[in-house]
Amino acid sequence: PMFMLNCFVLTSLDSATRLGRFIVQETLPFSVLKNRWFAGLVMIIPAVVLGATNAWTAIWAIFGSANQLIATLTLFVISTYLLTLKKPTNYTLYPAIFMAFTTVSALIYLTFWKFLPQGKIFLCTTSIILLSLSFFVFFKVYVFFSSYGKTKNIN
Repeated sequence: PMFMLNCFVLTSLDSATRLGRFIVQETLPFSVLKNRWFAGLVMIIPAVVLGATNAWTAIWAIFGSANQLIATLTLFVISTYLLTLKKPTNYTLYPAIFMAFTTVSALIYLTFWKFLPQGKIFLCTTSIILLSLSFFVFFKVYVFFSSYGKTKNIN
């Protein structure tokens, strides 16, 4: 069992590092980041610092919210895909709406009733960024669902 746990941890770490490196290489325009070793270090060094200093406990409070927002986004994407296939969306859209409501409510509570009174500016800022991005995505999903089928595609 311990061997399997070690394999799981190492493969998860490898996957996260590779995906992070790809994101860094694709999104940042600096040519030095095109080097896979340097881009990998850009991803690994902050993780090592967070782990070695126990600073990860500071961001752990909003990690769950970020994770739930990714799941919500996935359900919204699947719902829009199902809609374009003219398939039922009830099984993915309603859970996505529920998850969006509960996660955004939790983030608002954490931001204004926990982080702000405690002076945790970094967590407040990160939460507000997550909320802003969430509302942007929710608006886009709403526009797509409300306008789907009302316009004719001209091809």
